Amino acid sequence: MASSSSSAADGALASLLGSLDSTLGALFVGMLCAAVMFGVTCVQAFHYYMHTGKRDLFILKASVALVMVLDVAQMAITAHMVYFYSISNYFNPAALLIIPWSPVAIVITTTVNDFVVRSVFIHRIWKLSKSVYIAVILFILNCAVAVISFYLSHRVQLIGSLLKLKPITWLFDLDLASLASVDTIIAGTLCFYLWRIKTGFQRTDSQVDILIRYSVHTGAVTSLLGIAVLITNLVMPNNLVYIGIYVNLSKFYNNALLASLNARDMLRSDPSKTSEAFNSVQLSKISERPETQIVVNKSVEVHTYPFQSESSTKSFEHKILESEMV
Repeated sequence: MASSSSSAADGALASLLGSLDSTLGALFVGMLCAAVMFGVTCVQAFHYYMHTGKRDLFILKASVALVMVLDVAQMAITAHMVYFYSISNYFNPAALLIIPWSPVAIVITTTVNDFVVRSVFIHRIWKLSKSVYIAVILFILNCAVAVISFYLSHRVQLIGSLLKLKPITWLFDLDLASLASVDTIIAGTLCFYLWRIKTGFQRTDSQVDILIRYSVHTGAVTSLLGIAVLITNLVMPNNLVYIGIYVNLSKFYNNALLASLNARDMLRSDPSKTSEAFNSVQLSKISERPETQIVVNKSVEVHTYPFQSESSTKSFEHKILESEMV
């Protein structure tokens, strides 16, 4: 029995050492990409607090602060993971079979981070739809994804070795599949309720179309990244490529949230520029034009065009004001 276990360990180690490019190399490249995205997120956070978010409510500012703290923590934990495998155990190849505390901590911080960001988008859907049932269902799905991820991190911590992860491979697949599914559902629901507030007037509808496009981009990027982690884990279970991709997941969530918040000023000044600069949904401000009448309420600008009827304008104004999250 001992001989069998030793042979399995030797085989797994030989598989991992077959190509350091797909183990230590994948972790290193993943950390570099995460560092780049972390820098982008920091710039967006600075812009948010210095300019865009000055008039937002405390709860939104606190949510942004929380995801930034989690982002900083995850960046440090990712650096520890790479340091553990490549520096601390440079002369100990067998360490590649060990799961230290840092990968588990990455799953936990990513789970909390993604839960907060999804909750913000669910809040937007509630404001648009005015349906408590829709919001509750989406929030339950959000909680379910978080519970699966927490349970996965707990099981991995108890196992502590790559050799013994095979029995819970299904849990990895379930976690990643549920993550991609929920992101797609949230983005699709957001697009549906944005489509419903169209007024039939070209200028206002074009702005709603921009918001729909941002929603699709937001859900698509995070969903595709989750699918990429799932596929690499299924196709290449004996290397660490999927971990290199996974450490970037929360960075894209944070970028989606902050880009959507900062896009308000650009959308107000020129919607066409916003569509080129951001890949996230923006629900708050509408483009400002010289010929418009501006109605200000809670920092939301609603524009009345000469060819619009008063009733349609008020309906559009009501929908946008209700969708405002600050």
